[in-house]
Amino acid sequence: MLLLKTRIVFNEDIFSGLLSIVCACLAIGLVYLFYFHIPIKIAHNRGRSGTVWVILSFILSPIWVYIILAIIGDSKEKIRNDTIRMMQERELSK
Repeated sequence: MLLLKTRIVFNEDIFSGLLSIVCACLAIGLVYLFYFHIPIKIAHNRGRSGTVWVILSFILSPIWVYIILAIIGDSKEKIRNDTIRMMQERELSK
């Protein structure tokens, strides 16, 4: 019976290919976080449209979008809804 002996050979080309794939996945993940996820979450927390701020983060920069959202604050509708909710909670607690 003939036994085939296999030997795993470390190939630098395979390693560099895997490293490239890992780096690409990390880059895609960072782009997703900075350009999509974080602006959408900040905008929704401020009562604003996430889509508009994602588009602006591609045009300007995510950092500028974060700064602008911090400066302009909550929308009037969100402030009104928060005030109503707070007053209702206060009435329920009495």
